[in-house]
Amino acid sequence: MKKNTISWLMLAILPAFSCSKLIEIDPPINTVGTDKVFQNDEKANAALAGLYSTMINTTDMNTLCFGGATLAGSLLSGEIYPSLGSIDETYNPLYNNNVLSDNGGILPLWKDGYKYIYIANTLLDGIAGSNSPALTDSARRQITGEAKLIRAWAHMQLAQFFGPVPWS
Repeated sequence: MKKNTISWLMLAILPAFSCSKLIEIDPPINTVGTDKVFQNDEKANAALAGLYSTMINTTDMNTLCFGGATLAGSLLSGEIYPSLGSIDETYNPLYNNNVLSDNGGILPLWKDGYKYIYIANTLLDGIAGSNSPALTDSARRQITGEAKLIRAWAHMQLAQFFGPVPWS
């Protein structure tokens, strides 16, 4: 009986001392944590510049910031018409207000909108969570304002194209 009690006691205590190396996970080498990004004004402004860079650097014409919103909006309102007429599978449904979820022409608008919202939310969380004295109140207010503006703009674009959309 005493042997069983000691065995069970050893099994209960052993995990507390033996697995600390296995539980500790090193930070990823290809990413930077928010504790480093929001250390000072320069780094926080670089994160905001990353959002703007994401918005303007694209090779796909059908994105929110590269003409896709203008094109889709013009087709939906009847200001322009598809150049290929009824055989245009991408843009004719927009012109006829009959867009299905598998339409490749409108999908980038949805994805981009939520990508911008995600990045803006990450900026807002990083600013709110930073305790660094090197990050000035002025920079905090500026970055927070710009991130909220872009998030609101992306939600407005999504709501205009898709109707009520989930908040994120």
